[in-house]
Amino acid sequence: MKKILFIINSLNVGGAEKSLVSLLNLLPPEEYEIDLYLLKRTGLFLKLLPANINVKEVPFPYTCLSRKISDVSFFYRNGFLFWFKKVVRTILSNIINRKNAVIQNLWARWKDEIPVIEEEYDVAVSYIEGSANYFVIDKIKAKKKYLWMHTIYDKWGYSPEFDKYYFNKADKVVTISNICKDSLIKNFPDIASNKFAILENITSQQLIKSMSEETLVDEIYLDKNKKKILSVGRLDPIKAYDLALDAAKILKERGVDFVWYIVGGGKIKEKLEKQKSDLGLDNEVYFIGAQMNPYKYMRYADIVVQSSKYEGKSIVLDEAKLLGKPIVATNYSTVTDAITHLETGIITEMFPESLANGICELLKNKELRNRIIKNISLNTKDNTCEIDKYIELF
Repeated sequence: MKKILFIINSLNVGGAEKSLVSLLNLLPPEEYEIDLYLLKRTGLFLKLLPANINVKEVPFPYTCLSRKISDVSFFYRNGFLFWFKKVVRTILSNIINRKNAVIQNLWARWKDEIPVIEEEYDVAVSYIEGSANYFVIDKIKAKKKYLWMHTIYDKWGYSPEFDKYYFNKADKVVTISNICKDSLIKNFPDIASNKFAILENITSQQLIKSMSEETLVDEIYLDKNKKKILSVGRLDPIKAYDLALDAAKILKERGVDFVWYIVGGGKIKEKLEKQKSDLGLDNEVYFIGAQMNPYKYMRYADIVVQSSKYEGKSIVLDEAKLLGKPIVATNYSTVTDAITHLETGIITEMFPESLANGICELLKNKELRNRIIKNISLNTKDNTCEIDKYIELF
């Protein structure tokens, strides 16, 4: 049996996390012995892991990297000296202007205190960008090492000078779309382009359809008199839910009778809830938190809306198409990987009135909506066959 290690921050709801769980469920258990390292042993997707996966928590003090300074109880239990070090090192790292370069600087200052894992693997996979990549290169013994980049490198604020060392050490750096690969090639011109590979996130139509059949009891969302809109994604500035709320206000002013559910948790929920109330949308928009199964809501949605500023490649839109749902999305750089304007969805400009216009058009134009649904059904299929490419890589 081939021995493989995967590492990811947690199994909270997210595109990379969902893709990893789908992958682990498709890898033949008789061929692979699999360990999964988590920075935090948390997340709704833990329940979806197959029984053969051996889940471990990364060693202390690596866990300190993912803990906030305010998590005093964690540091109290595990050594208050590390809390002091975290404060000092975070302050030093924040001197750097790039937001995500802070992660790189923290790793540079912390790595010597993190032990090397003595267990040896055939393959080690960091399935998320950031410190997990550095951990695999610096602290794991493996014959092959693969690093993942689930986003457009330019958008993430990393320092290419720092990552160049780690990418050169890896056997492959895997990303999820042509645009993401182009961004890597542009930022690392001295690294051979064949070092960068593309593997799609895996989405299983059978699993999604099965989960969509789960009973839904939310009476407001099931109201037949209201148009039902759904958005799925963490509450983060890059998802531009502030723009979506402004668009919802326009819909209300135009007399559209709708309910809009937003599935996802995140750091700006309180800010968005305040904006929602200030706009008078308490009876129209509902933030329902992270859900292990958003598909039971997607099943009843008239349309799925994505208001993002950018995406590496949207799993949510692939899943919406597998359930035959028409889509309205903003014109971020990779959106055309997922939908074709007026054929499999509507692409709008990245401001509220344009997004509202696209939603109104799809809700009111029955002929357009039916054509889009038909096109989706004819041209959409799951990509579980991608598992062959993963197995070939491993």
